Amino acid sequence: MASSAFRISASSYKTNSNPSPPGGPLVKHQLLHWLPELSDADLDVVYDGKAAPRTRLVTVLSYDLAARLIDRLAPRRFRVAIVDECHALRNMDTKRARALVPLLTQAARVVMLSGTPALSRPLELFPQLQVVCPLLFPRFHEFGLRYCDGRHTPFGWDWRGHSNARELQLVLEQLVMVRRMKAHVLSQLPRKVRHQVYLRLPASSRDLRLFQLQAAELDRCLAAAGTGDPVAIEAALSAMERKAEFMALWRRSGELKLPAMIEYVEDLLDARHKMLIFAHHKALLDGFEQHLLARNVPHIRIDGATPPSNRQNLCAKFQGDDSLRIALLSITAASTGLTLTSASTVIFAELFFNPGILVQAEDRAHRIGQLDSVNVHYLLAKGTTDDKVWPLILRKLNILEAVGLGKNDFKDIASREHDHAQGSIDSWLRTQPPPPSCQQEPSA
Repeated sequence: MASSAFRISASSYKTNSNPSPPGGPLVKHQLLHWLPELSDADLDVVYDGKAAPRTRLVTVLSYDLAARLIDRLAPRRFRVAIVDECHALRNMDTKRARALVPLLTQAARVVMLSGTPALSRPLELFPQLQVVCPLLFPRFHEFGLRYCDGRHTPFGWDWRGHSNARELQLVLEQLVMVRRMKAHVLSQLPRKVRHQVYLRLPASSRDLRLFQLQAAELDRCLAAAGTGDPVAIEAALSAMERKAEFMALWRRSGELKLPAMIEYVEDLLDARHKMLIFAHHKALLDGFEQHLLARNVPHIRIDGATPPSNRQNLCAKFQGDDSLRIALLSITAASTGLTLTSASTVIFAELFFNPGILVQAEDRAHRIGQLDSVNVHYLLAKGTTDDKVWPLILRKLNILEAVGLGKNDFKDIASREHDHAQGSIDSWLRTQPPPPSCQQEPSA
């Protein structure tokens, strides 16, 4: 046996800009600390795809590198494979999953780790089940009919639903899944409180009128599909996600909200909050950053263009420097693998269609090392794409809850409207000295 252990690091699975595993020396240090019988010569942390992985007892590399080097890895037949953030393999149509699932099924032992093995629907579980227990569901068709409410439509099979959820939950828990909730294993972790904050936008906006037309069209599609048919509803919502006009309005909704969101962030800055701001579109991150630069507010930024090798350095800088008030973060590029517990306020400038990604992003602050309660603010605006994306998030969370893969605690979120005028008054009052009646009398 050429090599006995194989670890896929998930830190860089979202970007191909630099697929090497960031924090390689840290990975090596941790392995040597927890497995003292290993020596440095036993470990191979692969940083690029130029050279073949060396024959070592333990090989560590990222998803992208593993897929790129599959021809060199496949003949080695690893005894043990540890797959971090295994939901990265949830889509069998991706090059990554097609390359790595066969490799992993050859290992004698596989440990797959994830806080969110399925991010929105049961079909995402199948590739991971193929790795852990390939004989449990040998073919997807049977799995899809049983648990994905598979239906044949004029356009082919539709597997986006869910069925027999309780049975699937029992199968997972009894045969392949050990689930530990954060509340159980981290009982001392401060609580996380979500807030749904509605911002006020100019009612005369041409974009809002355009969105209202698109929303009316979607409502007509839902009515035509039959509101009692969950598969038809899911199909209509998925079509909405893919529709170019809606995606453009999604981006434009963020731009429309930007001035109001900057005002909201200003109020929090005046209150001396250190915060994480998540957005999806580059234009929105650029807008926030231009404002922070103009205000000389120290900050860091991590998005898809940030080399993975620099991300841990930026996090360490943010963690250790109290003058750094804001971390601007891409929802997709910075939702995993980062620890930013020096902030206890998390702001989402945009929603994302995948609720699992949102929860992971929240937990950049809500994790081991956090000493304060974490407040998560979802900044929404009525009459924008938020009106359609938020219900979609709740629906997907309900599906995950039904199969025992999460809890939909978004449905009880506190909601309020943001009154910037009141926030400005509060900010001004905080800068004023106390009235004479409140000041301490000088001693005689």
